[in-house]
Amino acid sequence: MLYLLNTPGGYYFRMRVPKDLRDKTGKREIKKPLHTSSRLHAQRMSATLLSQCQEYFRQLRGSSVSKPLFSKLEFSDPEIRPDGTLKFGSLKTDPLQLEAEKEMFRFIVQEMQIQSAKNQSTLGSNEVPPSTPTVKIPPPVSTIAVPESVTVTPTHSIAKSTPDIKIPPPASTISVPESVTVTPTHSIAKSATVSSSNMLFSEAIEKYVKEKFILSPDVTVAYKKNVSNDLSVFVELIGDIPINLIDRDMAVDAYVKLQKLPSQFKRSFPDMTIDELVASDIPARSGRTVNAAMANISGLFEWLVLQKLVNADYFTKLRSSSTSAGRSRYVDDELILIFSHPVFTEHELNFPYQYFCPLVALLSGARLNELCQLRLSDITEEDGITILNITDDDETKTKTKAGIRRVPVHPFLLKLGFGEYIKSRKGHHMLFDGLRLEAETGRWSANASAWYGRFRESIDLRQRGKDFHSFRHNVISMLIDKEVDERLIKALVGHAEGLSKEVLKSDVTFDVYGKMRFNANTLHREICKLDFEDILGNVVPWHSGVVPIKRIADFVERGKAAHAPAAALREKIADGKKT
Repeated sequence: MLYLLNTPGGYYFRMRVPKDLRDKTGKREIKKPLHTSSRLHAQRMSATLLSQCQEYFRQLRGSSVSKPLFSKLEFSDPEIRPDGTLKFGSLKTDPLQLEAEKEMFRFIVQEMQIQSAKNQSTLGSNEVPPSTPTVKIPPPVSTIAVPESVTVTPTHSIAKSTPDIKIPPPASTISVPESVTVTPTHSIAKSATVSSSNMLFSEAIEKYVKEKFILSPDVTVAYKKNVSNDLSVFVELIGDIPINLIDRDMAVDAYVKLQKLPSQFKRSFPDMTIDELVASDIPARSGRTVNAAMANISGLFEWLVLQKLVNADYFTKLRSSSTSAGRSRYVDDELILIFSHPVFTEHELNFPYQYFCPLVALLSGARLNELCQLRLSDITEEDGITILNITDDDETKTKTKAGIRRVPVHPFLLKLGFGEYIKSRKGHHMLFDGLRLEAETGRWSANASAWYGRFRESIDLRQRGKDFHSFRHNVISMLIDKEVDERLIKALVGHAEGLSKEVLKSDVTFDVYGKMRFNANTLHREICKLDFEDILGNVVPWHSGVVPIKRIADFVERGKAAHAPAAALREKIADGKKT
């Protein structure tokens, strides 16, 4: 995560201040212009600023005298005098923490002198109070080093020398107050790793995701991206703080805010803070999306518990009960509006997929990516019936293994020119132009998905839960209404969701062999029960003379042109029902 904000004026570095440090800094976020429009240069500068900010936050958290001195100070060239006392060289600290570090140093020196005097008076005793941590300092001590991972190199120095600390030669131990947690043996040796309790939230996420997907190599790239994105949202909500500081209160606060955040808020509202988004009237994400994110963060903390890095899963049982805001089917009026757009009535389009994908989806139940990835070789004929073969191989993907199936082409699609279009693509590899395979996700549907989003906005169809996937819900709903056998529905749409799972689970033979045992005629008979002919009354069939337009002027205005013919068709259908 590089905390970049792209604006018309160039890139900015933007990072939220952790909640526990906002009172000290007086800021909610750090925002700095990078004065570049190059993303590569911005990434490099952002990485440097990120490191500086994290070090600054660590310094702020080290201001309490209950923190160990050696986590913040840097000594150089300490000496043992002939009389047994220690002489320190230059002692440096962060200028922002100068007074706090001076006070911390005086406190520890005073305590060590007191304990040294006590040890002197009890010389010869081997008893050490059980609750008191000790620091062994044998006579040959020559250096006191500091772990590189916590070294600070400020510009100020406290003093060239410090009060003497008397260390009796015979003494074996010097007791230190519990508030000073220094545990060296010969010297304060350099450590190669930071203590796990100081692991930052973002570092924990990175380690968890890496291990999770090494153990689950078969998961899709899209799923990996969703998990990583969900977890990064919690870094935004809580702050990139050490994981041992996160507690149940923070988890509940993050959960409450998450329910009020819109989906993809970083991309859609880059200039708004979390608090501004939470307080706004922007539609929030669905309960189902919230629960998916909560499941992912809970999985992270279960892993952290197993690794003994935190004490508990603070996100457990935080789930939304309002999961009904998922995708839903289009009502008839919405379908009429969609298919009265000039894309379908006047063939005003950039690519043929814009005409065929919504129509094929409505008359097959196929997902958008399943249609976009179709190759000419995936279209076959069986018993005189045209078949779409939905596959999962090196070039194509299905959501699940259940998605691999054969779907007969609906007769009404052939009336609308789909068969003629297929013939026109002879010699090509892919069925549709204008689409490309995304290496990161393994999907072909990115361009089509973005286009359909703009298409819906152009006709003012922005209702939550209504998107391309809603065509699939229309198909399943109608097949159920037509009393199609549930196992046949599963074979056609490649999904059991929304069906009677008891029926599907009870037939083990079907689970293994079912989809392959239905022949083309049986599947064709059931797909023909989908009846949207009246709703598609304004659609003009495709023909060989259709020429895609490279650039459509006023796409939004052309969307408004769909309303008049849609209203006329609604009236015509209503009159037909009356007669």
